Amino acid sequence: MNYIKEINAFYHQIEINPLSLPASNLWHSLMHMNNKTCWQETFTVAQSVLCYKANLTESTFKRARTELVEKGYITFESQRGRQAPIYQMISLYAMMDHSGVDNPESNTDDNLDHKVDGNFDHKPDPLIKEKEIEKEKKITTTDAHAFYRDNYGEIRAYMQNELSNWIAKLGDELVIEAMKRALDQGKEHWGYVKYILEMWLKQGITTVEAARQERIAFRTQHKSQKKQKKAAWTGKKDVVPSWFEKRAQSVTSSTPAISATLPDISEVMLKYQSRMVQ
Repeated sequence: MNYIKEINAFYHQIEINPLSLPASNLWHSLMHMNNKTCWQETFTVAQSVLCYKANLTESTFKRARTELVEKGYITFESQRGRQAPIYQMISLYAMMDHSGVDNPESNTDDNLDHKVDGNFDHKPDPLIKEKEIEKEKKITTTDAHAFYRDNYGEIRAYMQNELSNWIAKLGDELVIEAMKRALDQGKEHWGYVKYILEMWLKQGITTVEAARQERIAFRTQHKSQKKQKKAAWTGKKDVVPSWFEKRAQSVTSSTPAISATLPDISEVMLKYQSRMVQ
């Protein structure tokens, strides 16, 4: 194979047979590995190596590889045990129609069919025009892109790249799950979705099921902590400072002495009545 020709053929091919970003990254990684083997017809490479080179998770890698096989970019054969699969790159350059490109004679005036009155007729062939219209209509999106457009609004260039990068890291399903969770929380903005995705990436969560289990565990732990705080508050007793107890004892002990110095109330009343009689 010729590396440059195959890459040029690849970009020509994806205009007709589009690929997702993870599949495109995986194809480039496989081409790199095939080049290192001096273009052997078949070669082996471990899944972990390809995931690292293409920056893909295990689940995203498998979907990307299946896409490349189904769309005719590669073939592979699994081996028993822990042996790496056997890959074969399909030459895209060999599949191209090179008429008018590799044969210089095909560009002579005698072979041009669209020359009228000494001027070239630049009207495209109807079949070519139809293919161009189909290509314009075909938008290479994923389910996550469609979900964003339906629930968050128009996807601009920056968001297109953001979504594609996160899909490559965690896959369509997890990105959609993060967007759903943000909507449930009433936070309809990408910043909160990105926060959730970053948290999952740090925790090593790569499936929707793992994300849902993590949410259940978090809620269970939160409820348990609330119960513990409530129980601790209910069983709490007021602590009386030592200085207050000493003060109360001193007041109590001095009360009899104070009452002993006061005159008897009956004597006071007799003196008052005698004055009234006078």
